[in-house]
Amino acid sequence: MAIEDATGDSAVFEHVGGVWQFYHNKDGLNTEVMTNDPTFDKHKEFLSQYEHWGGDKPLDDEHLPGGTNSPARFLRLEYLLLYTPEPKNSIEAVANVRSMINNSNVPFGAPYKDGVYPTWWTSFIDTQDKVYYFDWLYSPNMIWIRLEDIDWETLEAPLYLDPKNDID
Repeated sequence: MAIEDATGDSAVFEHVGGVWQFYHNKDGLNTEVMTNDPTFDKHKEFLSQYEHWGGDKPLDDEHLPGGTNSPARFLRLEYLLLYTPEPKNSIEAVANVRSMINNSNVPFGAPYKDGVYPTWWTSFIDTQDKVYYFDWLYSPNMIWIRLEDIDWETLEAPLYLDPKNDID
């Protein structure tokens, strides 16, 4: 699980072997990128082999991995994050995040070592404008909810996002 607040303070939590592992960006770790297995510390260890993170392996647009496995997607996102421009407004910020996430999605039907595991959904939060975004593989459009539009004081039941919405 990854969390971040409006100040940019972020962390990753993982439950590994019955123990919670905690990685905090205040400890000098970039916790902006997260993919599936292996564990977060193994991803960071893998990343440290490359020149941008202290290693000697070259990494540029001609050496960028394009595979569907988690380490390739993790490395690709970390690399692209280095070159993502600072957004001028919230529309650009959302576009930056969407383009990064879409670059790491595993397409439906893509070959994968242990079978086919597409990216079923992605989600992120605009912490400045307090908007939650959700994208589902079977939905042609991203859906979102403005968190400030929810009356949290009177909310009695969970709210549900239904991206399927009668798709056959």
